[in-house]
Amino acid sequence: MDIDTGLEIESRYFAACVLSTESKNMINTLWTQLNSIKKVSLDLKGLSRPKPKRSVS
Repeated sequence: MDIDTGLEIESRYFAACVLSTESKNMINTLWTQLNSIKKVSLDLKGLSRPKPKRSVS
């Protein structure tokens, strides 16, 4: 098998893996919920999130 055919086969398997339900759930768990945990941990430490400053035009 040559390199081009091997890369084509690998890209098909990779796409199937990325688009699976399991990988979507893992991405949700690892990123979305992690950000929620970080927000709560800042509030528990007594720190508040910085509010964006708006300039008056």
